[in-house]
Amino acid sequence: MNSIKITTKKAPIILFALSIILSLSNLKVSAQSPTDNFTRELAIGKMVDLGMTIDEAEHMSDEDLKVFYNANQVSWDKRYYYVPEDESKMPVLITEKEMLKAVEQKEYLNNVDNISTFGYEDDTQVSSGGYLEQYVYIADSYDYPGRHYISYRASWLIQPLNRKIDVFGVAVSNATVVPGSASTKYDWVIDRYYNGNYQPNWSSATVDLKSSLKYDAHGVATKCKLMTDTLDGIQQVVSQNMYLSFYVTKDNPNISTIGVAGNYMHQEAVFSVSPSITAVDFTVGISITSSDKFTTMLPNPYTVLYE
Repeated sequence: MNSIKITTKKAPIILFALSIILSLSNLKVSAQSPTDNFTRELAIGKMVDLGMTIDEAEHMSDEDLKVFYNANQVSWDKRYYYVPEDESKMPVLITEKEMLKAVEQKEYLNNVDNISTFGYEDDTQVSSGGYLEQYVYIADSYDYPGRHYISYRASWLIQPLNRKIDVFGVAVSNATVVPGSASTKYDWVIDRYYNGNYQPNWSSATVDLKSSLKYDAHGVATKCKLMTDTLDGIQQVVSQNMYLSFYVTKDNPNISTIGVAGNYMHQEAVFSVSPSITAVDFTVGISITSSDKFTTMLPNPYTVLYE
């Protein structure tokens, strides 16, 4: 692999909706060899060189890694949230350290050596809410010159108590979505405890969410039904991830920046509602029906690609 040259540009402070930008990454890198030379290991190594952790890079799909491996410019942002399961309380933006501490505590309590805590009632006492992370990425495209690739991921690292239909998407500024270019999916993993036996990764599945996609000129969104535990605690969801990617083109060739903002809306209604996505816009985010039943994760993950 060719050597990687990195330069970092300091971005101005940007106000998006109600959010204060807390982290911003925009990097120029040297172009890599054509996609034919791509390997997942090489791409993960490049992303780690650019400042990602190995875990973050390993969560990226092969498609994402191919784009970023061959990109001249990449930019991303990530956010972590504690989500109280109370409609009167707003999600709290937390640090990566706080997120890791909560996850470690959860893993300890669910460890086979502490299996007495593995159960629905005990589990609800560990955390009164969920812990969510969001990532948003943008890169120029090697395979499609003139286009830019947008990718988004949301992951529940500690599962929320309310699991109904959630909505997520990405809005862009100074660029227009390429119709039909979006790909989206949802995956989950279930652990099982039965008759004294703990079975990690007992069941898993990946679901295509394309049928729920909503395209707008400046964004794409979709929705998905979160997986739930069994009431007896025998089967518990331990991982839920949502993915979305698509291409955009600049609104004007002379434009030097493209802004990208991720959006996640968590449903906390007593009775589940199935919202319709009416619009995706950079200024207001995602517009849906029954929006009063949802809590939006703020501040949004937000980043800018400079060219």
